[in-house]
Amino acid sequence: MDEEEIVKFRKMIPEARFISYPENRGKGYALRKGIETTRSSLIIYTDWDFPYCLNSILAVIHQLEKGYDVVVAARTNSYFHHSELGFFRSLMSFCSRIMNRVILGMKFNDAQGGLKGMSRKGRDIFLRTKIDQFLFDTEFVYLASRERDLNICEVKTDIREGVHLSHMGMKVLKKELFNFVRIAYR
Repeated sequence: MDEEEIVKFRKMIPEARFISYPENRGKGYALRKGIETTRSSLIIYTDWDFPYCLNSILAVIHQLEKGYDVVVAARTNSYFHHSELGFFRSLMSFCSRIMNRVILGMKFNDAQGGLKGMSRKGRDIFLRTKIDQFLFDTEFVYLASRERDLNICEVKTDIREGVHLSHMGMKVLKKELFNFVRIAYR
């Protein structure tokens, strides 16, 4: 984020705090840094471009207010029918869901939807994640689902119109396969 974007963001949300560190270590690392400094009792994170409809974000908030410790976004067909998704990314999402269910035994298998909510108990679990790149989400949901006294739920989420999806190459896929093995053998 450049200085101009920070100034604009501060005008929109004056109470926002900005945390920086010298080297780009990935989204998982960045979120851990931000979440470990928050004082809020409820935490929500999503992607920078806010890809989900406002109703999806409100559904996460509503579930947290009802007492859930972790709220997992499950992408609906609006994501899988997105014009920019492409066959390869769609296939990766499908395979990820199957691997989460079959190999990790996860009840909530769509762990990569970029919207999550958590209470302070969920925060403690999130801060135990180690993966810095994309699969930090899967690691978080996996760890949370293994906790017996944690209340977890899933909400259906819809992608917003006009969202541009990033493309993943083979290098990223190989790295994330390694990270998946790290989760499975944790």
